[in-house]
Amino acid sequence: VNEILKKQVESQVRHYRHLEKLNNEIHSFRHDYLNHMICIKSMLAGNEYGKLNDYIGRLSDEAPSVKDIFTTGNSIADAILTEKQNSSPEDIKIEFNGVIPDFIDSTDLCIVLSNALDNAVEACCQCSGNKLITVQCGHRHGYFILKIKNPTVNDIHQNGLATTKADAENHGFGLLNIRKIVTKYDGHISTDYENGMFTLNITFAQADNKTEAPLSENRLNFKAGQ
Repeated sequence: VNEILKKQVESQVRHYRHLEKLNNEIHSFRHDYLNHMICIKSMLAGNEYGKLNDYIGRLSDEAPSVKDIFTTGNSIADAILTEKQNSSPEDIKIEFNGVIPDFIDSTDLCIVLSNALDNAVEACCQCSGNKLITVQCGHRHGYFILKIKNPTVNDIHQNGLATTKADAENHGFGLLNIRKIVTKYDGHISTDYENGMFTLNITFAQADNKTEAPLSENRLNFKAGQ
């Protein structure tokens, strides 16, 4: 538990340092904004469209990027998702859709999300072509639902949550820990494999159903019985 807490704090610290760096870049960019506008207007007035196109192109390259910053409604999840994206190979993309509530203990959330994303990233590293990891979440019938989908070269659905990694004895602990946390919240785990895509479906029983904000069936796309 201490090791998990240590990693959680380290993840948050890196996340906040990344936010601080981004904030400084935005302030610097804003500081020069008026000067950039003067140059752009001057080139427009002189019909220097070639130079203007090059100038705008350079500005676009220099503009601070926020594409790897996640806003989930939960600071722990924000830090984990951002770190996993930043530490993954450039051809792997993580997309998030939904809101993660704060009724899940931060340590428990760290265990579930970190292990699930680590497995998804490792699976993508073995694939060619599409390497998109989608993380979707929402509420339904008193449960919080977390769905993580990624391409894979292994059909591990037939073995449930059995690991396909070479170091199965050690890596298996991560999957067992996810199951333990989900059981703690009276939840459920199911997996699905179809056309080279693996999906991990996790549900947590909500402490207060009043927070429920249902998503459409199509948005979560769960099959009957899951």
